This record gives sequence, structure tokens and C-alpha cells, in this order.
Amino acid sequence: MSDRPFVKICGLLPGDDLAFTSDSWITHVGFVMVPSSRRFVTPRAVLGMVEQVRDQVQTVGVFSNADLESVQEAVRIAHLDVAQLHGSESVELCGSLQDAGCKVWKAIPVPLSNPDLKAILQACARYMPVVDAILLDAKPPKDAGGGVTGGHGVAFDWTILSDICTALDGFPLWVAGGIAPENVHTLFRTCKPYGIDLSSGVETDGRKDAKRIAQLIKAVASIEYAK
Repeated sequence: MSDRPFVKICGLLPGDDLAFTSDSWITHVGFVMVPSSRRFVTPRAVLGMVEQVRDQVQTVGVFSNADLESVQEAVRIAHLDVAQLHGSESVELCGSLQDAGCKVWKAIPVPLSNPDLKAILQACARYMPVVDAILLDAKPPKDAGGGVTGGHGVAFDWTILSDICTALDGFPLWVAGGIAPENVHTLFRTCKPYGIDLSSGVETDGRKDAKRIAQLIKAVASIEYAK
């Protein structure tokens, strides 16, 4: 990959310092609209943040098993660019959102141990015709709260990514789960995804930390992306 990757900082909350969005290495920010998440924000609260960053980054709403109308309404109210579906949403729902003019990313959960590469690729293949990107995220730990499908700060086995990148053949692939400034080089030695998605890896005491984000930017900027 000759072009540098997209970088998304997810789980922003009202009151977070959004100055980092002016850095060209940060391309997307995400807002969690899953009520059971500790990072939950309402569409109205998100709109206030979107208005601050509209000219710097793309904005993403994260949903889990919400119905079509709820996702469309949240995207409309918050003026979001992308709907990221992080639950067990159907192919049909993804297609309906896309047909309505919404950019759609579908998250595929990857078990923390013994991931079934064939099953993951089959899941990707089902959704690729009706989404704009696939996001692979670590499957939540068993003790995670119900409905909270991401943001747990754990990584899956990245060694499977090379085969997945090859199979997707250039289709936009995002990777999430356990990425941090300290290990992003390891990830990019394994494969070169279209984008990376971080939340807890750039937090301190549950809130986004400008210093951690600066460390991430420095680490990502130092990676060689040319083929």
C-alpha cells in the first residue's frame, strides 16, 4: 500500500479535547450510539461535536442491532458521514441503508483464540456487496456487558490478517481491537489495512488523552507504507 492508512479515533464524548482532529493523520472520528455502552452519546450531543470537526474529519456513528429507522434518524440528526454497524445486523438492513444513500461499515467479530479464517471470510463475503467497508474487531470478552460489542481494548490474532487482506483484494478493511501507540508497528508488519480504529488504546482513565493520541500519530507517521 503506497498511501498511508486512515485513522479513526472512536468513542468521543462531550467535553473531549477535539484539537487532535486538525492533524492530517486523523481522518475519522466515531461516536458510540449504543445505550449500554459507557461511551454512549445521543444524536443531539453528537451534533454539537460534529459541528466542531466537520471540516477536518469524517464522522462515524456506531450502532449495535438498532433498526433501520433508528439508524437513519440518528445519522440525519447528527449529520454523520458513516453508519458503522457493530451487531448482528442483516445483509438486508445494510443494503437498505446503502440504498438510502448512507455509507455503511459492517463490523465482523473475530474470536480472541482459534479464529476460524474460513468463517470470517464467508462473513466478509456476505456483507461486501452491501457495505462500503468491513471492520474486523475482537469479539467481546465473556464478561463484557450485554450489547457492548467493541471498545474493550483487546486484540485478536493479527496473524490471520495477511490472508484476509489478500482475500478481500483491495476492498476497504478496517482493523479494531487492542490497537495502541505501542503496538501499531506490529499490526502493520502483519498487514497494511485500509484503516485502523482506536478507542481505549488512546484513553487514560476512560477518556481520550491528547498525549496518547499524539503518541499514536507519531508512531503511525513513522511507519513505512510503500510496497
